[in-house]
Amino acid sequence: MPPSKYQKKRKKKNGRFTRTGRTKYSIAREYEFNEDRNRHTENLWLLTENFGTAAERRKMRPIIRRREKGYSIGGGGDYTYDEYHKEQMWALDTTNPYYYKHVRGAKEKYGRGDSFGLGGNTEYGSLF
Repeated sequence: MPPSKYQKKRKKKNGRFTRTGRTKYSIAREYEFNEDRNRHTENLWLLTENFGTAAERRKMRPIIRRREKGYSIGGGGDYTYDEYHKEQMWALDTTNPYYYKHVRGAKEKYGRGDSFGLGGNTEYGSLF
């Protein structure tokens, strides 16, 4: 959903909203929620979609599609370990700066610590 007129004005004022019109705080919460459930591919796309350039988004889409289809490494397929490793390193090198600048920054700014109160709680109940 594109940002509203009000959000565009606020973005100019304090840079709080991202390209997709979401706040950095909401993205940080979703990122932590996904991490608690080991949804790392979703986090790669979340960071690229909200903070990445158009070229980075274009390059990330096929990587995400391959992972969603469940392509396996080896097993007689065309997808080799070297190709997977090269994609993985590119994806991490691309998204890590966005994590440290925006997600971690939102956590520190809003004083929520490391987990926003989500750590240890899963859809199956508390782990501790």
